[in-house]
Formats: sequence, C-alpha cells, structure tokens
Amino acid sequence: MGPRSDGLPAFPQLTDREREVLGLLATGASNGEIAGRLYLSEKTVRNVVSAVFARARGGQPGRGGGTGPGRRPRWCRARSGGLTPA
Repeated sequence: MGPRSDGLPAFPQLTDREREVLGLLATGASNGEIAGRLYLSEKTVRNVVSAVFARARGGQPGRGGGTGPGRRPRWCRARSGGLTPA
C-alpha cells in the first residue's frame, strides 16, 4: 500500500510488513502467493494477516486476542457456554 496523497502511509497503525501483506491481499493474492513473493512461510503470512485483523478490531496482536471494551475473552465465553476443563 502506497502513501496517501498527503505523503503519509495508508493505515499508519500498521507496520511496514503488515501494510505490504495487506496490499497483496487487496490484489487477491492468496497466503501462499504472498509467502512466495515476500520469501516468507505461509504460517508467517497467516500470523501477519491475523495481526492486521486484530488491529482493525481495535486490539493489539498477541494481547488477549484483540478483546475490546465489552468483549469477554474466548476462555470466558467458552466457560459460560458449558465448556469446562475435565
């Protein structure tokens, strides 16, 4: 993703790598194609895509799954849904 007309990068909250992957996703490239173009593993591409979506939800990647105000963590929702450890 290139800079905006004012010279600032699009999505300034994203890292350069996240913007690069997002730009390739926008062209319709698959995770495998992105991995090949950027010399990354597909797992790394999946992690970067997850980080982009976590930021889009207002969370921080790797910090509790991007839960925001009013949203309970997954383990809490699972427990209230009847799933408990054996």
